[in-house]
Amino acid sequence: MKDYIAKKKNTQDVIFYSTAPSRIAAVDNPYIYPLTKAGIPVLIANTHIEEIIFHEMGTYEGLKFSNVETGTEDVNRVLKGVKEQDT
Repeated sequence: MKDYIAKKKNTQDVIFYSTAPSRIAAVDNPYIYPLTKAGIPVLIANTHIEEIIFHEMGTYEGLKFSNVETGTEDVNRVLKGVKEQDT
């Protein structure tokens, strides 16, 4: 988690994650692509237990967890913030 925090964008207020059986399967997830293209890290949860843990924790160091497939408002907001910061 500390590595994720170190890699996140300054305007990013959420921790993005996706559930996939492997990193290879996650790379093919179209929901992840816009984030990784913008340099935003995405955690890969290999089991649904990890997703449950993220949900139960709610936040980590003040950042809420957001599933890239269901957190479209978070994704759009963060991508907009990154684009505004880069211009």
